[in-house]
Amino acid sequence: MAQPGTVGLAELAGLLQGALGAERAEVAVTAAADGLGYTGAEHSTAAALEILGVIAEQDGLVGISARFARSRLMSRMAAQSLERHGVVMPAGPDGGRTKLPPLVTQQTSASRGDGSTG
Repeated sequence: MAQPGTVGLAELAGLLQGALGAERAEVAVTAAADGLGYTGAEHSTAAALEILGVIAEQDGLVGISARFARSRLMSRMAAQSLERHGVVMPAGPDGGRTKLPPLVTQQTSASRGDGSTG
């Protein structure tokens, strides 16, 4: 599981595997991370975006998938930032609050131990 404020390579591959398949997605993410000199399984959100950016430069389905994945990652990061600052997401089609699944884990006030709310 990724540490607060990080994105795992497996999570990045997960963003691509729907279109590319698990093996091809893992190869693309690992090759891009290695090419950028990133080691380890978890990286900052900036590094995750850079990794997807390298993959997005490829032609065809791989590049297109990476561009969509990068967009989804940025959208999730923005939504999480808004939620941390108390902005309520609009109601979804079912009338309930739309909730994006977490990708980048954020440190909560309980885990910081400082009693702050954001």
